Amino acid sequence: MQFRHLMVALLCVSLWGLNLPLIKMIALEMPPLFSAALRLILMGFGVFFIQKPREIRKLLLLGTTLFALTLGPTTVAIKHVDATVVAFLNELEVPLAAILGFFFLGESFGKIQIAGLLLAFFGVGLIVWSPEIAASELWAVALLLVSAFCYGFSAIYVKFLKNTNAISLTLWCSLFAACELFLGSLFFEHAELSQMTVPPIKICFAIVGSSCTNLLAFFGWNYLLQLYKVNQVIPFAMLLPVFSLFFSYFLLGEMTEPLALFGGGLTLVGVWIQSHGTKDQV
Repeated sequence: MQFRHLMVALLCVSLWGLNLPLIKMIALEMPPLFSAALRLILMGFGVFFIQKPREIRKLLLLGTTLFALTLGPTTVAIKHVDATVVAFLNELEVPLAAILGFFFLGESFGKIQIAGLLLAFFGVGLIVWSPEIAASELWAVALLLVSAFCYGFSAIYVKFLKNTNAISLTLWCSLFAACELFLGSLFFEHAELSQMTVPPIKICFAIVGSSCTNLLAFFGWNYLLQLYKVNQVIPFAMLLPVFSLFFSYFLLGEMTEPLALFGGGLTLVGVWIQSHGTKDQV
């Protein structure tokens, strides 16, 4: 990978690492589903400047799984767990996508990949068992697992979209998901919405910053995927918890428990083994 593209990859991951504590800052000040919808509507505003795609119905479903059922649960859960823990659990998107690929696309697994999967889930078990996660917060972990599963499904479903480019896909899916999350907020957060006041100026900046960083990182990531093989780009995502840990400490003062960090490290190693293991051993 050329040096400038290496810098783009690091920039994308660092922006996503910054985005998680920003999401938590926003979710602590306003209803989480409503805040997620606001960020997505800002991301989807660009649809007014691009041509309407042909596969609009497929994009509606993809918007549900790629954004509504990922950002929604994540934003709800991040109010109760550290942003770094969220980053670790988000890494399960890779093995969950592989599992779905096994069932829906007939993709095979090797023994090394299976070992990587088991190690990754063992690491998640250590995170859950650590003092970082209280028993009353296990539902938040379940939401994060649902989010990772939905993203894994999206990674499979997107293979069936042949006539939509990455920019159009991102913008239209963001717009559709924003509408769904607004409806979800009206249904589940009615009481909170009725009591909501104008957020502080720093939260307004955080909303705009979160939308811009997420959109910029998404575009940069897809640009790299068009230039290089997937296995050359995806490993950089392993750095997401590192950047999230850094930004969470300085923005939120979060300190993740050592056992949770160890479990997160095992999860990263397991995901790396799973994504780089050979398939000829099945």
